[in-house]
Amino acid sequence: MRTGSTTPFIVCLIGLPFVLIGFGVLGGADLTLWIGLGVLAALAGFGLLWALSLSRRQHVVQGELERLQQELTSSHKDLEQKRETIRLFKGATRSAKLGYFAWDLQRDSCIDCSDEYAALHGLSREKYLSGKLDTKSDAFYVHPDDRKAYLKACALTLKERRPLDIQYRIVSVDGRIHHVHEVEFNFTTKHGRPYRSEGMIQDITDLRRSETLLLAAMNASSTVFAIFAPDDRLLLANPAYVLLFGDRSVPVEPGMPYEQIVRKTAAAGSLQGSSEEVEAWVQARLSRRENPAKGMMFQSESGRWFEVQDVILEDGHVFTMGADITERRTMEMRLQEAQRMEAVGQLAAGMAHDFNNLLGIIHGNAELLGDKSGEDAEMLEAIQRASRRAAELTQNLLAFSRRQPLRPENLEPGPLVEEIVTEFARTLPVSIRIEVEIAPSLPPLRADPSQLENAMINLMLNAVQAMPKGGLLRITCEPLSTGSEQHSNLARDQDYLRITVADSGLGMEPEVLAQAFQPFFSTGKAEHHSGLGLSMVYGFATQSEGRINIDSRPREGTEACLILPAAPRSKKVQTAPSGRASGEAEPGDGEGILVLDDNKAVRAVLRAQLSRLGYEVHQAETIGEAAQILNNEAIDLALVDIMLSDDCSGPEFVAEAHKAHPALPVIYISGYSAERAPLDPGTPLLTKPFTRALLARTVSAALRKAPQDEVTTA
Repeated sequence: MRTGSTTPFIVCLIGLPFVLIGFGVLGGADLTLWIGLGVLAALAGFGLLWALSLSRRQHVVQGELERLQQELTSSHKDLEQKRETIRLFKGATRSAKLGYFAWDLQRDSCIDCSDEYAALHGLSREKYLSGKLDTKSDAFYVHPDDRKAYLKACALTLKERRPLDIQYRIVSVDGRIHHVHEVEFNFTTKHGRPYRSEGMIQDITDLRRSETLLLAAMNASSTVFAIFAPDDRLLLANPAYVLLFGDRSVPVEPGMPYEQIVRKTAAAGSLQGSSEEVEAWVQARLSRRENPAKGMMFQSESGRWFEVQDVILEDGHVFTMGADITERRTMEMRLQEAQRMEAVGQLAAGMAHDFNNLLGIIHGNAELLGDKSGEDAEMLEAIQRASRRAAELTQNLLAFSRRQPLRPENLEPGPLVEEIVTEFARTLPVSIRIEVEIAPSLPPLRADPSQLENAMINLMLNAVQAMPKGGLLRITCEPLSTGSEQHSNLARDQDYLRITVADSGLGMEPEVLAQAFQPFFSTGKAEHHSGLGLSMVYGFATQSEGRINIDSRPREGTEACLILPAAPRSKKVQTAPSGRASGEAEPGDGEGILVLDDNKAVRAVLRAQLSRLGYEVHQAETIGEAAQILNNEAIDLALVDIMLSDDCSGPEFVAEAHKAHPALPVIYISGYSAERAPLDPGTPLLTKPFTRALLARTVSAALRKAPQDEVTTA
């Protein structure tokens, strides 16, 4: 019941007895009765009033109880949340190996600590709370090597009234060593006297172990690592970085400014690039405008190359990393050299056909003129020598460019090498000693015999010229193992032989050795050297699916290793060079010879030479003309140029001609290479320019159907 409705009701209850008494007096009734009724009414009113008061008080108490119940429920929830927070905090500290502690510095006893703190020392929390441990006994667990620095730091912290932040090692009761990081705060009285300390301690053993392993890996690595602070001072650098940037006069040490390190390196000439490029790179790095898009190249004192790049982190630290690119740089230089040599080879090969045709015309006409005039024989002989020399240069260029016609055979290497060396030794002075060592049971060698002979003679000539005062020339022939990294680019399923020509001569400087295989490079006198000898050997070895290696040191001599593939032992082998035509030429007896060549001057020379040899010559410029001659004339031999100008090759014509004339002998002539078209291995090949004597022997042998090998310039 509300207060507003209760007040009239109370007034009525109080006034009711008096009303009853009034009725009794006024009505003349028994006054005592009415008084009794009034008293009863008053008592009833007071009872009812008391009941209403109790009801109101109960209502108030009920509201208070409900409020208290709500507050209790809320407090319970807050308590549960705090318990959960404490549980999560304990789990986090346990996972992070983080402990806390509180010390009463006036009583020198531990007030409270966590289990993690006590466990770091190998003790229990109860041991610390028992009051039996003081700060001195607690410091006893600090590692002996760190204890002095730890106590000094604690004393300085108390003196300067600042927090303690330190890393040190703890040796627990069981002897285990823990690396810890401690942060401690001290509370002092208004007079400055410390009375309490609280702090946290974290076990960072795993972190320190990881740092140690990382540092060990960095120190052992040839990769360059360094970290710079936001103020550009060196924080950490591994030995590879120190070796790359440091020297004895200005060593690289922590705290050194980055600019000082880089400018010192640039001044030493170790940075690759112009001074403007180096300065632009340094300024971009120092101004922190950007991360350099391209790392700079540095050369260490040992000669190795590194590419170093800086990465600027968001917090201002700079991470420097560099990789050893010596092998990559070497491969790039080799690729560039190979591309350059390939370009030279393509140029030489492109010129060879027309150039050899011209030489053939010059040489052939000089021979024809020599038949008519004896008084000018010396000049004509000079022309022929010059043309032969030019032809040799062209052949060497073709060999270098790997476009010379090769006719590989299976050769017995031991007798072959010994024969070549024996012939060569006859021309040597007595000051040159020769040693030959042939390994036993060598497999057959697969190579062109005449080109192999030329290659060995070139290598031996170079060796002799490197020993002007005499010395030892050593030739060895042995099997080669391809398992080593040095010969990793050779085929694994192929056997190889190694022919080594070593001398005790002057040797070569590294810069000279680097150019040894370049065409027209020679350290000898220009009138005696074309600079194509080693280039020819390089091309021959590569074209033969082998390789040539040269190792040379100044004043220690040179060793050239010619590596060539071996052939199966079951194949038929030869024991001596067979690249030249053999046998005497028989004079012609009017046999019909077809000459197919698209060069009019070449045809004219061949017609004149063959006619004087006693043959009847029929000329054809095109395949159509040649086919017509074959059908209408008696042809005993066809002399066919490999490359023709009407988009048809000589071998294609021969294939068609053999369908109608299967027994027709053929001799190929070429001013270029047999690589342009497939040739029958048994068909002889004359390389322009060639002498009339060689032409006579080759034609005579072909008509007699004698076995022929490839014929080179004679």
